[in-house]
Amino acid sequence: MLIPPKKIKGIRLKCMSCKWEISNSGICHSTGKNITSCPNKNQHRYCLLVCVPMNHGKRISKVLPANTSLEWAIAELNKFKQELQKNNYLPMAIQEISPKALVDFAVQYLNSLSGTNTPDFLMRKRSKEYVGDCRLAIERFIISIKKKGYPIDTFRLDELTDTEVGIYHNYLHKLGLGLRSYAKHIGALKAFVSWAIRVKDQQINNPFAHVELRTESKEPCIITKYEFKRLLEVVSNESGKYRDKIKTRDVYKPWLKTGFRLAVESGMRRENLITVRWSDIIEMEPGVLVIRVQNLKVNRIANGTDTGRVIFVPVTKSLKALLEELGYEDKRTTTGFILERPDGTNSRYMMDSLSRGFAHYIKQASDRKLEFKCLRKTFITKMVLALGDKTGLFTGHSNNQTLKTHYVSSAFLAGSLNDFEIF
Repeated sequence: MLIPPKKIKGIRLKCMSCKWEISNSGICHSTGKNITSCPNKNQHRYCLLVCVPMNHGKRISKVLPANTSLEWAIAELNKFKQELQKNNYLPMAIQEISPKALVDFAVQYLNSLSGTNTPDFLMRKRSKEYVGDCRLAIERFIISIKKKGYPIDTFRLDELTDTEVGIYHNYLHKLGLGLRSYAKHIGALKAFVSWAIRVKDQQINNPFAHVELRTESKEPCIITKYEFKRLLEVVSNESGKYRDKIKTRDVYKPWLKTGFRLAVESGMRRENLITVRWSDIIEMEPGVLVIRVQNLKVNRIANGTDTGRVIFVPVTKSLKALLEELGYEDKRTTTGFILERPDGTNSRYMMDSLSRGFAHYIKQASDRKLEFKCLRKTFITKMVLALGDKTGLFTGHSNNQTLKTHYVSSAFLAGSLNDFEIF
């Protein structure tokens, strides 16, 4: 229920059903009763009134949408006055079609990421997880301003200021998010507004760009030879079962060991790992092999598609041994997947199975907190030892600082110097 504005000049509470104003004391002029008993409470609206200077008695009014807070109504009154002043108090000059609401732009943005109702040239293909993270971030922003009384259905994108960003900032901190999650939420909103400016030609500033993000300093973690050997030993049908709050679950898959080995030997991300084919192995010269794969992550960021930049994974001695074990000589001319999948199994299921399987079995192999992506970091760290700054040629990173910050374990590099002598 809307609160009577009391003595705030320029704001009235009006019933759109009976067209009567409601007094500051909360009494309806039509019935003489308190508005708490009014059957048309959902028809109450704040009405803005601005007097025209040098024109005694003439007022220009504007009715605000439902579910408007008094705080937001006061802010709208100030904007209304400024608009009238700019237009020399000509009411028709400001009765133009309003820009679409922020939520309308948000729907279009999420559609452009997932490819729904969007022309091909505007699609920015992203993974299902990325789209889900963006949707959650935008939904939380809408919830945060809604809690402050903003009319979500009519709040416009061009009304976005540092004030709303501040509301979102406080809301995220109340949720107890860590620095990384907070940065992802702010980054998602920043990307959304940037998209509206670039693609939808919105002449607005991006207040989310004003947020200074702090990042957590986290040492990249790699798996040791002993831990990896132990991991392969514990992977079995019997040890793959566990009980959660609902039922007994089973993470075991016959191809998990192969998937883990291929991951640590090639350094490929999950999606490349489960989609790479035997025909992607190229013989540069007799005995010299590489695996040609699309750099999916970089391509999707750069041009919104899966194709574009290609990286070549070196077939090392140990990777060659694994490929031969999997039947390289017989399969190298075929188009089958290197990580053979059961019929009808889709890529998403296999990627999730790799992550869940690793998370389950690594607890039985190590006391350290390791994730599936540690296998890629292990590969990259070992490549840096062998190739130095040239490692980026095989990992797809154009920036060596990214490698050093997120992928290379300085602890392992230091440990590798145990036999080194200064003199």
